[in-house]
Amino acid sequence: MRAAVLGCGAIGAGSGADPHPDVGVITHAGAYQACADTELVAVCDADPVRAEAAARRWGARAYTDVAELLAEARPELVSVATPDPTHAELLERCLRAPGVRAVLAEKPLALEVETARALVALARERGVALAVNYSRRFAPAFQRLRADLGIGTLQHVSGLYVKGLAHNGTHWLDLLRMLAGDPVVTSGRDRLGEPGPDPTLDAELALPGGAHARLAGLDTQRFTAFEMDLVGTLGRVRITESGHVIERFAVADDPRHPGYRVLVADERTTGALRDTTLHAVTQLVRGETACTGEDGVAALELVEAVRELAFAQP
Repeated sequence: MRAAVLGCGAIGAGSGADPHPDVGVITHAGAYQACADTELVAVCDADPVRAEAAARRWGARAYTDVAELLAEARPELVSVATPDPTHAELLERCLRAPGVRAVLAEKPLALEVETARALVALARERGVALAVNYSRRFAPAFQRLRADLGIGTLQHVSGLYVKGLAHNGTHWLDLLRMLAGDPVVTSGRDRLGEPGPDPTLDAELALPGGAHARLAGLDTQRFTAFEMDLVGTLGRVRITESGHVIERFAVADDPRHPGYRVLVADERTTGALRDTTLHAVTQLVRGETACTGEDGVAALELVEAVRELAFAQP
């Protein structure tokens, strides 16, 4: 399939540095080059210098105008890896372009839920596969977790994130949906008071089966973080280091206090997010996706519910 990448930043085309072995193929351009069934024919960026640099690196043609790229390069598979406010407009253009069969969108799908719903409806109408790059969905290690967490009945989930509820928080909310089922937002709080349209909010959510989840937003200026901790009746799973590490804990006799049972470290997996964008591209070529446009809409619906409660008038 002829492929194109819109947006030549870090996730679209990369910085040129060799990736850490735990990361592997993470850029969209790198995924199209690595996939045997795709050919990267074009890249596009509003910055002509960055577009040309990406084109040289990946052996593609450079564009600064999306309409021109779609008309001349005629890609069948397009990645949208541009800044969040541009996603909706560019996705609509790609979905309407003749010859486009699949689109891989960076999150979020749009800034508003209704716009995201309209994009999903347009993709369905046009017969175009629409996937959202909530990367943990595509990783085999996380797909195994989805099949069997191995911790018995879920009792509690907690986690933390940075850089905006829609921008990065939806990664956490989507992973919660994947591993624990569809939640219901019960509270939202603007504890940090960040400026801008996408503040980093705290949230609490009720889960199917009666368990509860708590998500804490951290100061974006201090460090990057993404963690999820799932505790069940038979064990625990901790997802740390942005998801690159998965730790399992089992229930065992307490060696310090006879008669008690405690959680003890059992297994540690590294490289859990290796080659995630390549996995996403490979699925799309096969006509499949682990994260659909509908999943993207569901994540934004949770964002909207948290915001409504966080900014509700007393």
